[in-house]
Amino acid sequence: MKNILSLSGLLLLMAGLFFTSCDDSITPAHQQIARDGALPVPGTPAPNFYDLLNFNDAVSQITLDKEEYGDAKVSSIDVWVSYDGGPAGKLMTVSSFPADLTWVGTEAAAAAGIDVDSLELGKIFKFTFTLNMSDGQVLKPNTKVDIPLSCPSDLAGMYTVHTVYHQHDFLPDYAEADIVAEVVQIDDGIYMVEDVSGGLYSEGPYVNAYGTSGIAFTFREICNQIVWENQKDDWQNLLQSPDYPSEVDPDTGVFTISIIGDVYGEHWTSTYTPE
Repeated sequence: MKNILSLSGLLLLMAGLFFTSCDDSITPAHQQIARDGALPVPGTPAPNFYDLLNFNDAVSQITLDKEEYGDAKVSSIDVWVSYDGGPAGKLMTVSSFPADLTWVGTEAAAAAGIDVDSLELGKIFKFTFTLNMSDGQVLKPNTKVDIPLSCPSDLAGMYTVHTVYHQHDFLPDYAEADIVAEVVQIDDGIYMVEDVSGGLYSEGPYVNAYGTSGIAFTFREICNQIVWENQKDDWQNLLQSPDYPSEVDPDTGVFTISIIGDVYGEHWTSTYTPE
């Protein structure tokens, strides 16, 4: 039996469930600089991934600008790219700003010295910048843009959700549940649902017993696989079940999320069927 959390503790835990940012791949350009200096200002890449299943045609569009301080003047910006922590190679030089750029996947791989056949799902191309100044100086700020290898994803919409509960505190009386849920896209390939428990925590026995109101949950689809990290309920981390898959059927759009708690062992599998 779980202890009911105090209100303050519950609020803190709920706050921790919110997805903090969809732009972690970009280092903000608000850095401490000297009186004279400059920074590159990259926009958000679109799409923010390279399609691994069609890499020969993979591209990402991005806008690159600059900020100058004091008497500093930028003549050009070199764009460098590395793969999976390896050495960086120069991809291009930009001398007119703002610039609308196309970063071609195969060109990025060639600049990084990587054979296309060796690319792996989830690995990252990291783009960095050096600023060539009019006085001959070369500035190397920490600004970077990450573009991972992934696949197109389109899971947003309304779903009928059928959940089978393998383990929780009120079995066998509450063994299955059906709810309607909306899957909301918050970035390319990144989604959230208001209650990933399939109803157990929002309208099932956990509501009266423990005061729950659902589990807000953020997840990512990567090439038909559902993955997540740092997701919790009020008592424990929510991990991917080792016994049931979390994956997408690309032909039907049906997907499953199977979860197990790492402390009390709540365990369930939800099947999401598009309405």
